[in-house]
Amino acid sequence: MTVILLCLLVILTLLSRFGIVFKAITTTLIILAYAFWYISDMFTGNGVTDAVFYHLLNSAQGTSLDDIVDKVAVAAVFIVIMLATVAAALYIKFKKRHFTGSRWANVAWAGILIATACMPFSRNIYLAIKETFLTPGNGYAVSSQYHKLNGELPKKYNFVFIYAESLEHTFRALDGKNYLPGLNAIANHYLDFTNIQQPLNMGFGWTMGGIVNTQCGIPLVMSQGNAGSNVSHFLSGANCIATWLTQQGYQTEFIRGSQKEFAGGDKFLSQHGWQAQHDKAWFEAHSLATPEQISGWGVHDDAMLDHAWNEYQRLSQAGKPFLLSFLTVDTHPPAGTYIPECDNHIEKSSEYPMLTAVACSDYMLSRFINKITQSEGFDNTIVVLVSDHLMMANGATSLLAKDEAARRNNFIVIKKDLLGIKNSTQGTLLDVWPTVLDLAGLPGKTLGFGKSLLDNTPGQFITDYVKGHARDYLAYASELWNYPSVRDPMVQKENSIQIGSQRYKLPLYSFVNENGRFKSLWFDSFAKTMARQIKPEDTFFYANLCQNMSIDRPGICAYVVSPSEVKQLHITTAGIVDQKRVKQKSSLYQSGLLGISVGEDVYDYSGATLPEVFLPLPPGINFFAAKPHPTVMYSYASCALPRLPEEEMNAFLQQKNEAMIFSSNDSIACGDRTTINQLARLLKVDALRKLQPRQQIVGLYTPEKTDYVIGAPNQHLDAFVDMTKPQLITLCRAFFECP
Repeated sequence: MTVILLCLLVILTLLSRFGIVFKAITTTLIILAYAFWYISDMFTGNGVTDAVFYHLLNSAQGTSLDDIVDKVAVAAVFIVIMLATVAAALYIKFKKRHFTGSRWANVAWAGILIATACMPFSRNIYLAIKETFLTPGNGYAVSSQYHKLNGELPKKYNFVFIYAESLEHTFRALDGKNYLPGLNAIANHYLDFTNIQQPLNMGFGWTMGGIVNTQCGIPLVMSQGNAGSNVSHFLSGANCIATWLTQQGYQTEFIRGSQKEFAGGDKFLSQHGWQAQHDKAWFEAHSLATPEQISGWGVHDDAMLDHAWNEYQRLSQAGKPFLLSFLTVDTHPPAGTYIPECDNHIEKSSEYPMLTAVACSDYMLSRFINKITQSEGFDNTIVVLVSDHLMMANGATSLLAKDEAARRNNFIVIKKDLLGIKNSTQGTLLDVWPTVLDLAGLPGKTLGFGKSLLDNTPGQFITDYVKGHARDYLAYASELWNYPSVRDPMVQKENSIQIGSQRYKLPLYSFVNENGRFKSLWFDSFAKTMARQIKPEDTFFYANLCQNMSIDRPGICAYVVSPSEVKQLHITTAGIVDQKRVKQKSSLYQSGLLGISVGEDVYDYSGATLPEVFLPLPPGINFFAAKPHPTVMYSYASCALPRLPEEEMNAFLQQKNEAMIFSSNDSIACGDRTTINQLARLLKVDALRKLQPRQQIVGLYTPEKTDYVIGAPNQHLDAFVDMTKPQLITLCRAFFECP
């Protein structure tokens, strides 16, 4: 149904020349939103979730190219459709061609637009953004429920902790068949937890999320724009299992077949107690896998499990207690990987390759666990197997989705004195390590927001989640990134800023609480975000390289801005070398302020906002009215089209007889300087003639004069417009730093 509506939207866009550019841009953005949802759904099977946002904000290094080829192909199709729509609209407009002069097409277009906005994909995107970024919680309300590990294990068991990629409990009875017979037999003989749920959009549901969920007992939250790649310390305030075990004298080692850098995993593990990490590069460097045993996601499970077994034997013989953990890869969606080691040991599925990979993984893992249970060291070893998350979109999704609410994660504990116990207590991956430590004899039985499930009562987190009251836990988890304070030492480190012990990329901004502590971390879209979110009572911090703010000074220009004053800080490699207070109210607290953020990341970064209005800005040059409300009235893709229609644009500017806001986006200079020179004449801005590719400009045009600001090449540019006057407000003006 959605595809039909989108097709009608494109057709109706082109049926009438009236407002055709606006319709084409709007239609293209709707198609873009659907493309984002569709490709996200190809990954997750649940549309847009917080897992999508996490991976967008983090390094994609280590992603299997084989697994994204089909997504890239789909993206290419959508791009072609969008470009064709815009090109056709421009052709019809400038060649004065049309199919009909009737206005009924515009009325029908508006109706289809409304219908499309009400479709499930639109609601999914809205709710995912709202739940992930826009719904605040009160971390203090649940702070008493967050527990750090303390005490000492009465007996130092060795731990083997297995993350079975996507190998959820549901595969034990899928469409009337058990695809995990080996693990099911082990679970029946030891301790099996059958009710481990996965909350949606709550910091669960992807590999890095599952690792943090289990090891730290918290949801994995990337608070407002906080990308792991932009900070030097990953969840520095979290209290996690490997650090605590290291303090108890344990050796800790994590093995994975994929690249350790994927999704920030190496940073988290190295900073939270893991003394050794063996990943794809380590296997290659030590010749532990043949070329046939390495594919897109990394080292196949046969080579990885052989190495894990050797490490188990080595660590057992060393005599020190150890935590050995590994993460499998062969059941990674969309189709999994089958390895010859499973020949003649499993039943293959010709219809669903993923189910063959699942059965193969079951054989490999159960064989590995049985080797441990038959080893001399098993008396002093606890083996744990969990699925890191429910399986995302794959060839067998149709079977898994038949009863979505019944899907559960695996959690099996193998310990010598456990005899066929089934535990159906409602829980999540947060409860895994508290339960294991309870079995090991630790009195505390809690970690983070998790608790032991052995008392057969659910924890407060899952109880509150079922009631729809789990936002406070996410707020508290976001605070564990240990946000800095404006009172901490600040120093320039190349093109970044170090505040206290944490290093951040620039630009950096954050709202600040009454004690000077940052409340959130953002790294882009300053004007677009602040125009929508700032309140009269807010205090905020902003830092950027001075040269990127049109301030002729080396180093970093930083500001602590409150409703009554602006504190200016000049920061170099020597620290804060100068500071002063300006006892004036910044113009950023004015009502009716339009924030404009432009740069090369057209759809992720750019746009213009008022508190209740958002204007997407296409690539090229854009003009929009300052009064009575901002509306994009003219856009020209100067890099895609050969020559600016100068007479038409001049007539457009003159007939308005009012202030017009203009901005670049992505780039308006692409080799041929003809368009740039035309714009320089029309706008009376000679500096435009020297504009470089991907150098941004924002300005305010009137027939009498033009006010503008030009950013640094290849840098984003932020500016504001006071819509009540109107007046251009550059960052240096907002912070009282202009010469």
